[in-house]
Amino acid sequence: MTRRIRALVPCVSLSLVLASLLALVVGVLPGSAGEGGIAVQRFSAALVGAEETPAPVETGATGELEITVVDANTWLYTLSYRGFEGGDPLFAHIHIGPRGASGPVVIPFCGAGSKPACPPAGSVSGTITAADVTALPDLGVAAGDLNRVLNEMRAGNTYANAHNPQNPGGHIRGQISGG
Repeated sequence: MTRRIRALVPCVSLSLVLASLLALVVGVLPGSAGEGGIAVQRFSAALVGAEETPAPVETGATGELEITVVDANTWLYTLSYRGFEGGDPLFAHIHIGPRGASGPVVIPFCGAGSKPACPPAGSVSGTITAADVTALPDLGVAAGDLNRVLNEMRAGNTYANAHNPQNPGGHIRGQISGG
């Protein structure tokens, strides 16, 4: 009898481990999907003057953008930057456009719309909703079409940009990637 129990212990232990792992995986997966079944997605960008177009900007200014898509209607963002010369940032936003090309503004982070003024340095954080999406009829983007912007981000066709008085066309820029 003792031999039988000892022979079953490794099987039971392995079964318990596998069952525990399955419970963890099954328990975690539903929690990683937001409202509407969209899994949480993260995007980022490193902003530098050399990425500006049509002409790179020589600057020591840098920035980082982090975007978390929580669900179909809610994104969270933090844009951090430092070292601006020629004046504090006036506004910062997402543009639709490929690397090396300019594109129109589609979502503001600060200095426009309902967003706060851009701080002189540091970071700005907030929430992006459909109400923040600007219509871009030439690109087929309807006002409020957050899903279309998400598809452009997934395709690598968006960038973050911060502007100041010295460089009103853009002081630092970074292509958004991830997802």
